[in-house]
Amino acid sequence: MKINVNKYIQIAKENKITPFQLSYSYTKETTVTVFNESVEEQTIGNSYQLLAKGIVNGKLGLYSTDKIDSSTPKVVVENILESSKFGKEEKKENFFAGGKKYKKAKIYSPNFIDASLSELQKVALEISKKVKNANPKVEKVEVTLTKVESEDQMYNDLGLKAKEKERYYSLYVSVICSSDNDTQTGFDSAHSFTSLSEIKEKADEVISSAIKQGVDFINSKPIKSGKYKGVLSPKVVASLLGFYLSGLNAKSCQKHISPFEGKLNQQICSKALTIKHTPHIESTSATSFDSEGYPTSDFIIIKKGILLNYFHSLETARNESVEPNGCGAGLGEAIGQVASLMPSKKSEEELFSKVKKGIYITNVKGLNAGIDKQTLNFSLPCEGYEIIDGKVSKATSMIICSGNLKDLFNDVIAVSNNTKNLSSIITPSLLVKKITISGN
Repeated sequence: MKINVNKYIQIAKENKITPFQLSYSYTKETTVTVFNESVEEQTIGNSYQLLAKGIVNGKLGLYSTDKIDSSTPKVVVENILESSKFGKEEKKENFFAGGKKYKKAKIYSPNFIDASLSELQKVALEISKKVKNANPKVEKVEVTLTKVESEDQMYNDLGLKAKEKERYYSLYVSVICSSDNDTQTGFDSAHSFTSLSEIKEKADEVISSAIKQGVDFINSKPIKSGKYKGVLSPKVVASLLGFYLSGLNAKSCQKHISPFEGKLNQQICSKALTIKHTPHIESTSATSFDSEGYPTSDFIIIKKGILLNYFHSLETARNESVEPNGCGAGLGEAIGQVASLMPSKKSEEELFSKVKKGIYITNVKGLNAGIDKQTLNFSLPCEGYEIIDGKVSKATSMIICSGNLKDLFNDVIAVSNNTKNLSSIITPSLLVKKITISGN
């Protein structure tokens, strides 16, 4: 769907709304869901979202809608005028006027091979059958295969013009495994920015991972409570690192609610950790511009444990007289798009070999309720495997890991080379000195 941007800007101008900014997104998803080798659902759906903002007499007005027709420009302007009466004070400088080059994210490959709904269905059925036959303990299988095509556009009356397209395939496999009067679940996913053939190549690893989660934890038990040397899987590192890095939002620092306020150019974590902001790589969270239309940029967040950069929006950068770095998330907030933790040359098995008695944590749950964003204290249900004499042993579950994320990332001893792309976080496994486990 095309929108008449000039009409929106003209009506806004007539009503003395300036600056005025319009963000438009369109997504088309073609999805097939297969349950136990039978097609359960197949859909082709389009969704639209329009977000507008503008300044009226020094106050910010906001409005969003998913209904877009000939009456929408007038409705948008009327609602911005109304919401601005109760809006916060805003400055023109917090609107990006354009004029900078955009480095393209690798999310719209020219080598993309399109597939029809029937082709998606065929591959989903093949994968479902493969999962069901992979292990006799697999009782139920759900496979979801989706083709995503999207476009984002952003304009304002100051000169901003930004456009970006994305398309990829996503695979999600979920299993229920049963044996000895116990039932466990497992799941994993994969993406491809090129073809269904690549999805099929990745499917074996996804299937193996999902089944292993389900089968290994049947009748698993908790281990004894105590402090353990531990290895954190990429999935666990990504979950915890996302919360840790959220404290680097410059606005939180300026509001004095971040645990990292005033820590720039200081050691905040282990020297084993170097983390880069990499918003242009092949990842479903990659993007060429942030929510303010400002170009995203590649930079080092943390180098050998030293904090080098906060995430800045236009507002926070202006407050500190520094350059924005393309991390705007709306209303002055900022967040990184894709963070990559640099790997080492060590294998995950080499990390295990450094643990005489410890734990390999492969999954954590209850993140939103279990982590305090200001203090970074955490207490999370988790599961994984015992490590005995450097080898991964039996599975353990019904346990809780706890501590503080600042301490945890300070206690990193080593980084492995088994990097996993988990959308907004790309990371290998980590070896940590200690983590508190509540079990038996």
